[in-house]
Amino acid sequence: MMFQPTVVSGFILLICSSVFAQSIKAQGISLHEDSEELHQELIKQRLSGVITPRLQQLVAQYSIPTELHGVEIKDFPQPYITATCSLCKPLVKEVLAVYNERKDAQETRDRVITLCVLFNVETREVCTGLVDVYLESALYLAEHVNNDTLIDGVCGLVINSDDCHFQDEWTVEVDLGTKPDVVTPAISDSPTVTIVQVTDIHYDPKYTSGGNAVCGEPTCCRIAQGSPADESSAAGYWGDYRDCDMPLQTVTDMLTHIKQTHQKIDYVYFTGDIIDHGVWETSQEFNTRVIKEVVQEFNDTFGDIPVIFTLGNHEPTPVNM
Repeated sequence: MMFQPTVVSGFILLICSSVFAQSIKAQGISLHEDSEELHQELIKQRLSGVITPRLQQLVAQYSIPTELHGVEIKDFPQPYITATCSLCKPLVKEVLAVYNERKDAQETRDRVITLCVLFNVETREVCTGLVDVYLESALYLAEHVNNDTLIDGVCGLVINSDDCHFQDEWTVEVDLGTKPDVVTPAISDSPTVTIVQVTDIHYDPKYTSGGNAVCGEPTCCRIAQGSPADESSAAGYWGDYRDCDMPLQTVTDMLTHIKQTHQKIDYVYFTGDIIDHGVWETSQEFNTRVIKEVVQEFNDTFGDIPVIFTLGNHEPTPVNM
């Protein structure tokens, strides 16, 4: 189960958190000073429409390397995490300023996409898709959460490193009581029940055999991502161990193999995460169609054997909601 952002963390991941993951390339640079200066430079750029030479320098210095596309922030190497933490707030401030000025969702959307592409957070297609998926939830937060709280809290929530720690504002006291004695259960003569558990298949209906497995986006091997640069970059028929999810033929073959291999199955537990990792292209209609398709595959394969389904964090859209 791959981590994806909640409403709050999705907002910041989308807008800025990973924007400044680039390491410090020059000696003597103060991240705090850069953070304040970046805020001012972004305001200048928004009001004038001109990217100043200094903003060009900051963009060149802190843009994300393409090889970090799709990498979770917690897995960024240092000093990327430190830079991301220190330079998160000016981007949050800028986007909130755009929204608060006229409460215009379209202007806010356009600004986020511009910043996302400018700092090479992801490709334009991914940036646009993520904005469209998360914008409604993000604007709800902007309306209902104090801006200072939002600015101070979300970077820590997403990055949550030593430099950018999330501060909880509440605690729950739990009386754990006395630990009970360990009792080893007696082995009975009752019949055993055989349960097959299947989980996290992440079926991708857009998977394309022979497609581009090195696409520069968080999830690859998908239709419309261009041709592979060479044969070694092509997606396999049954799947690919790079940043790709599972094609339908593999799902079907896997279920058939389970049914043929295990002659006695009393129950099948499917514990969620049907939807692929292309979270920038999800919608209620798309997710519903894919879920129905996979449920039908299970029912066709296992027949009268009860299949018990649960939802994973990838079934809702936006993810985790």
